[in-house]
Amino acid sequence: MNLPEPTASPLAVVQSQIAFSAICGKPVAIFKSHHYALLPWQRWAATQSEPVRVLSLDYHTDKHRAFLRYGYRTVAENCDDCDTAAEQARRTRLESLSAQDTGSVAAAVLDLQHDEHIDAALRSGIIDLAFVASREDQGYLLSNEQIAFDRKWQHLDFVEMQMRGLVRPSQNASSTYSIPENRLIILDDDTQRPDEAAYRHWRNQVIGGEFLKGRLDLIERICRTGNVPYLFELPFILDIDLDAFNTRQSMSPEDTTVFYDLIRRSIGVTIAQEPNCVRECQIDGERLTAPWLQKELLKHLRRALC
Repeated sequence: MNLPEPTASPLAVVQSQIAFSAICGKPVAIFKSHHYALLPWQRWAATQSEPVRVLSLDYHTDKHRAFLRYGYRTVAENCDDCDTAAEQARRTRLESLSAQDTGSVAAAVLDLQHDEHIDAALRSGIIDLAFVASREDQGYLLSNEQIAFDRKWQHLDFVEMQMRGLVRPSQNASSTYSIPENRLIILDDDTQRPDEAAYRHWRNQVIGGEFLKGRLDLIERICRTGNVPYLFELPFILDIDLDAFNTRQSMSPEDTTVFYDLIRRSIGVTIAQEPNCVRECQIDGERLTAPWLQKELLKHLRRALC
């Protein structure tokens, strides 16, 4: 990808960093930094008559507020209340993002960071709902039962709870959910990882059938109890960050049926290369690179689609 001239418009700058293509008719967009996903999401969503969702496979949760860093970059270092000023700058910048204006979306990409794009897409209405299946175990959507338990017993510390025999409910088939105000849903993963072998097996399962079926079952339960349409009842974009693949085996699951079905059902696939994160998030000794992962992932897309 060649950088455009310095006088180029934001749209030209952003487009120069995205490789748009189609694999047997399926739109695909590839870019280095994940926040560039905002532009293809906006383009593809604009072609749909119904609200569009995103299902993201990622190592990270990418749950930061839109323009968080932009807000702090724009305030004076010696301001009286930098946090308040930065938040106001952030909100003002978000208000100027228009989901109907491709140029506005491209300009926003240049002011975002890699983990702020989902919130930007949701707050601006580019997408309606986002599900993130990540390797990070934080920020996942709590069930209504877990929230009620925390509210009832929040006055007790850990030792007192143990003495009373109080155990916070875990998510299960009878759990119910409410859709959060920010409409970003990080999926809990209750896979047992008692030892190194189990941990490595879990890291191998990014696109494995068992893992993905568990994520889709949870999405179905969240949608059903949260009174919103299920993932497949509305258009969705399959978003893949290459740093989700932490082992070579993770690119070669025994069962690709569920993954290939996701590819076929999606209205498009976005792929974030994130080479630095690929290097940092992989298990030691795996020798993974973003180019190799991209090549292998594209093979999967062709097998699924052609």
